[in-house]
Amino acid sequence: MPNFLMKFLVFFLAVLFPSSSLASQGVIADIDLADADNAVYNPVNKLMYIGYHDGIAVIEGTEMIYSIPLEGGQPVAVNTKNGYVYAIKYNAAAYPQAMGFLYLIQGTEVIKRVGYVGKFPSSFAVNSETGYFYVVRAPCPACLWVPPYTRYIQTVKDDELSVKVPVGQIPWGIGLEPTTGLIYVANYLDNFVSVIQEASNIGTIIVGSDPMKVAVNPNNGKVYVTLFDGIAVIEGKELVATLPRINDGTYYQIAVEPNSGYVYGGTTNTINVFDGLDLIGNIGLPEWLHELTADPKNGLIYALMFDKLAVIQDITVIAEIPVGRNTDDTASKYTVAVDPERGLVYVTSYLDNKLTIIGEIE
Repeated sequence: MPNFLMKFLVFFLAVLFPSSSLASQGVIADIDLADADNAVYNPVNKLMYIGYHDGIAVIEGTEMIYSIPLEGGQPVAVNTKNGYVYAIKYNAAAYPQAMGFLYLIQGTEVIKRVGYVGKFPSSFAVNSETGYFYVVRAPCPACLWVPPYTRYIQTVKDDELSVKVPVGQIPWGIGLEPTTGLIYVANYLDNFVSVIQEASNIGTIIVGSDPMKVAVNPNNGKVYVTLFDGIAVIEGKELVATLPRINDGTYYQIAVEPNSGYVYGGTTNTINVFDGLDLIGNIGLPEWLHELTADPKNGLIYALMFDKLAVIQDITVIAEIPVGRNTDDTASKYTVAVDPERGLVYVTSYLDNKLTIIGEIE
């Protein structure tokens, strides 16, 4: 379809089906949670874990059923084989030298304090088949330019601290390709991606300036990395293409819809949508984009802004749902998490001290 016809169709649908008509159908519950700031879904026990002021809230559907007393704890990842929830506890009083200690949670119990995994642990990945958990450390958000830069990632094997794997300067984003088990780490200052197999660095891929965020399509094994001037496309240990930067916007966020293969590259207030190497749509947003999340069940993409959640189907915004206010600082005090079993979406809002629960949009 020609581009001008596509734009006309999107406009026509927006007039007939304005997003405000769907917004009232979206929010089905709000839960008061002071300093709510992070969430992960555990497919093993079908529970959602939310970090908040008093510890970690355990949510079943729309009900809070337990509070794990781990003050300062943030759930960050789940091992889908044994059901372990990995939680990082910060020493906020030590900012800007914030510490990170790793705890293992099973069900509603803290079963082990694993140990210290470094200052400012920021990005995480789990290989449930091998039992490895990977921790990427960010530099001080307020002093990014001050050396020494972090040049390694910390690994955890099962429930024990393992080795530190050397990577490049300022490792930032991380992603797992589930078929091969390879881990991809974007090194912001060194312009390459490190390839990790279990606890060994097995290669580097030169991708371009400022690699930052990583997204993986589990259906075809392609890995996407945001750059200053585009999006790198990786297969195995090879750079196979670079998606272009559009309208001089730098991609800060990225998501992949695995079934269609569409790639969503988010700039400050625009989302560019690619099918393969072709740009098929531009989605303008009314506010600053904070996060992009793909729903693995229904193919929707969720774009979190300051106090709105845009629901995207293919290249069309089908709803804009009001949520709590979110900060736009470098500490990510907000998140979007999906419960694919119940068709629920959870949005934490640190500034409004609440968890917004959204029903499935069809």
